[in-house]
Order: sequence, then structure tokens, then C-alpha cells
Amino acid sequence: MPLMPFRDAENLLYSHLKPITKTEDIPLLDAVGRVVAEDVKTDRDFPPFDRVAMDGFACRFADIDGAMTLVGSRFAGDELSPTVHAGECVEIMTGAPLPQGADCVFQIEVSESEGNQVRCSRPQMFKEWSNVARKGEDIKKGAVILHKKSVVTPAHTAVAASAGKSFLTVFVQPKVAIITTGSEIVEIENQPEPWQIRNSNAPQLQALFTHTAAITADYVGIVEDTLEVLTKKIGEVAKKYDIIVFTGGVSRGKKDFVADAMKENSFEILFNRLAIKPGRPLTVAVRDGVTLFGLPGNPVSVFVTFYLAVLPFLYALQQTELKPVICEATLVGSKKRRMPTREEYLPVWYENGIATLIEYHGSGDFTAVSKANALLSLPVGVSEIVEGQKVNVRLI
Repeated sequence: MPLMPFRDAENLLYSHLKPITKTEDIPLLDAVGRVVAEDVKTDRDFPPFDRVAMDGFACRFADIDGAMTLVGSRFAGDELSPTVHAGECVEIMTGAPLPQGADCVFQIEVSESEGNQVRCSRPQMFKEWSNVARKGEDIKKGAVILHKKSVVTPAHTAVAASAGKSFLTVFVQPKVAIITTGSEIVEIENQPEPWQIRNSNAPQLQALFTHTAAITADYVGIVEDTLEVLTKKIGEVAKKYDIIVFTGGVSRGKKDFVADAMKENSFEILFNRLAIKPGRPLTVAVRDGVTLFGLPGNPVSVFVTFYLAVLPFLYALQQTELKPVICEATLVGSKKRRMPTREEYLPVWYENGIATLIEYHGSGDFTAVSKANALLSLPVGVSEIVEGQKVNVRLI
């Protein structure tokens, strides 16, 4: 059976997608990484008044060339400011409302004072509304500051807070379970026998869900490599979760029973052999709104297939599109491929327009991923990349 191109597999998966419509209201500080379910609008202009942008003196621009009488001082937070009349000025601090009658602020550094008389020593530097942020110049009352289906970022918390939004309405997230398969795997707190390995995939996946999708995924344990046990586990977990992510057991070995266990539970397998490296045996199955992702067992394969398949699907469920950050870079290092029949992803370190290939010994080399902050994609048919050429990398 020929390998399925990843884009075809992605289209097939999304054709079975059932977007989440249920919403919930959550505290603003819990909303980072979540998808808003309605437009968020301002309840006032911002700035809400003509705001002074520099410590200095507020005056009429028409009086900037002459001596002015100091008639008071105001700080940010003061309720009222005196009205500035012809020939007058007010000492003013950053953030304070501009006094009525004033239309210019000159800095303390260019002021000269004698008694209650103040002059601007460099009047040619200024014009009307110098050092004043005009009311509503950033955004007007009723304007949308966070559009429906946007992913909330830390920067959004400031604008939402300025609009008085202590809670945001967001789409409910899918419930996610993680299952590790493999009779050779023990939990990380246990001392492995010489033929055993510690469970590195589950904590990696939990961290990925938390830090890329703001989802707390439940780890439900290690399952041994038997069809009976796997079948029972899928049946139990599928009753409680929307997405189940397996690691291991999806290749074609004699003890790779995940696909068979999916079928035993009446799941429809959409695909199980893709033209990607690492990640060829990525298996996805669906049933009644529940989606199973069978990721290969090697840690690099888990990492790559999570970013390629799982993460975009999580956001698509919440009615938005995840747009990866792609950067053009100059390559440091080189790579030859003997059989360029699969799209291959390589770990790189990207910095200041330079992508440096990381020494990488295959999909079991999780230390390579720990040194990477981006993935470089080699398309099908590309047999070689050389140092100095331009490449595109995906930030992770």
C-alpha cells in the first residue's frame, strides 16, 4: 500500500471534524491559550481622556514662545486639573489628564523657571498636541479588541483588562487522555531493569498539551502490548474523553496491537501509513465524535507528529486555525538523503536568521529535540541541502 501524503491525511481527518460549540466563562488570567467564542469590545475610548505622555508643563501652543505663569500642578490620578488660560501653564506628570484649555506639553528638560514664571527654552521643538495622547486615538469605544475565534495571548490580557473584562467567554476544550503502550516501559520514578526504559513520552506530551494548547491532558497509564488489554482500555477511556493519544504500538510488529484494538471498539481508521519522517506509522481513527491518535513510540516521532497533526486539530475543534510561525533562514550544516520519498523533519536551532542543523541520530534521539527550537522540512524529492542555502523553518 503506498504511503499517504500528509496533506491528504490532514484533509481526510478534518472532513470528520465536529467543531465544539459549547462555551464557558473563565477568569481572564486563565484564558491565555484559549479560543474566545465572541467578540470582545471596549467599553470606553482608550486613552479615555487626553493623556499627558511626558513629565513637563501643559500650556497653550499659542503661548510657547513667551513667559507663562505657573498656576498649579497635577499628577496621574488627580481628579481635576485647573483650566489653562492665555499666558498660563500647569506642571504636569506622565499619565495625567491634559488640563482644559491646554493643547501642548513641553518637557521639564527644556524648561526655565524663575519664581512662578516658566519659559520653554526650545519652542521650535513643539507643535499643537506635542506629548499628548489624544482621547480615543488607540481605540474607540465599542471597537473589537479581540475577535471571535482568536487565541488569547498574554498581550491580549492587557487590552481585555482595560475594557473591564475580568472573565472571557471561550470555547470548551476537548477532554484529552494520554496512554503509553509497551511492556518494556516503566514509570519515571521506577528503576528500570536492563531491558526496560522509563516513560518519557507521557510527560513530554503532557507538557506539550499544557504549553502549546493550554490543555491539561490526563495521563491514564501504561498499557501492556496485548490486544485484549488494549481493547479494554480503549473501550473504557473512550467513554470519558474526546481525544485519546497513544504512543507506541502502531507499527507493523508482532506486538503492535493499537490499530486492531481500535477496530475492536468499532473505530474507523482513517489512515495509518504516511509519507513523513519521522512519523510514518501515525494512525488516526474516529467514532461518534471521539478521535484516537496513535503516535509512533519514538520520542522524536511523538514530538513531530504532535506539532503536525495533534496541535492543529485541537485548535480546529475550537473553531480556529493554528498558523505556525515560519521563518526564512540561512542553513548551517548539510544533509543528504538516499531515498527522498517522504517529507522529512529535522531539528534545528534558529537564531538571528540562522538555522543550525543539530546532530541527530534518528527518531529515538530525544536529546536532539531538547536542543532544538525549530523544525526544518525537507519536501519529497529533495535529496540534499547544503550549508549557506536558504531554508524555511517552523518555530516550536
